Amino acid sequence: MTSTGNAPLLDAVFMERLNRFVARVNLDGRTCPVHVPNTGRLAELLLPGRRVVLVPSPGKYPYRIQYVIYNNRPVLIDSIMSNAVFRDCVDSRVMPGLEEYRIIKREPSVGNHRFDFTVRRGGSDLFVEIKSCTLAWNSVASFPDAVSARAAEHIRVLAETKRGILVFMLLHEGIRLFVPNYHTDFAFYETLRHHKNEIEMRAYSARYDGNYRITGMAPVRIEIPDVEPRGVYALVLRAGSDAELSIGSLGTLKFRKGYYIYVGSGMNNLFKRIEYHRRKRKEPHWHIDCLSARFPVTAALPIVTKERLECELSGSVGSLGYRCVEKFGSSDCSCPGHLYFGETNPLHDERFIAMIYEYRYGRMMPQ
Repeated sequence: MTSTGNAPLLDAVFMERLNRFVARVNLDGRTCPVHVPNTGRLAELLLPGRRVVLVPSPGKYPYRIQYVIYNNRPVLIDSIMSNAVFRDCVDSRVMPGLEEYRIIKREPSVGNHRFDFTVRRGGSDLFVEIKSCTLAWNSVASFPDAVSARAAEHIRVLAETKRGILVFMLLHEGIRLFVPNYHTDFAFYETLRHHKNEIEMRAYSARYDGNYRITGMAPVRIEIPDVEPRGVYALVLRAGSDAELSIGSLGTLKFRKGYYIYVGSGMNNLFKRIEYHRRKRKEPHWHIDCLSARFPVTAALPIVTKERLECELSGSVGSLGYRCVEKFGSSDCSCPGHLYFGETNPLHDERFIAMIYEYRYGRMMPQ
């Protein structure tokens, strides 16, 4: 079934992502730039020290990352290959529920939009839109892993056809539940929820053999819960140099070069609160506004929840060994502080990433 053909597979160790399309890996003891064929964040996958599998690439870089080895299992990250996986699985009749479908056209046009396939079932032709999903935490998968206005538009146009199928290709093994990623892209979630009765939705978890070939797809339950845009968040800021800053009632504080993690809440509108913090020009309402006006916010990590978990999340960050800036952001609670310092980027810290995903998805785990 779907594989990289006769292309040799090369083991390497991931070092860092330079931009959306380029990363550095350690290949046989030498540093090598490689192509990343996926524009998603891949935050839980592409961590320093993670094993990756390369294939030769005809482009600017000699290799591209084809798979990431995550929890001792391969995850196909080449988003272009998802369509080939779907085609091969449909043709081989190894996608339960789609055994009677036949692919009759690739990239059919509807107005200015192109879908991935037209399939025929009985005497009816249906449009198929494929969404490649690499984000998973234990047995829960989610899409998208970055804000995607284009993905939301695909849903709207597919619903308008009145004969569309949306297929989430979950490229992890052992997935038992799929949910839209309302933590990262609330607009996509709202669009999907609004049109959920107008399109047929399916999700499938990949099955790999020992040679990284996908040999089949297992159906996965889809859940679209009713949630509101409120919850808690962590901001990661980078201080490029030492600085002394005036922080409201705290007076002038010294900040060392390094990284800062701030924990806050937005129980009225989580995403508007984060957007306000990220502005460079703003009236400082909170301690963090004084800091974010000077140091760039390199990542915003929302956690959509109706529970007031701000102090709990702050304590979880502190438990990882990050140094608390006392009284910062905690004037209305008994916490020592809600700002933490570390010399290295927490986005490269597997413990920190795991903590965020546990808050997002841990309580969704199927029993």
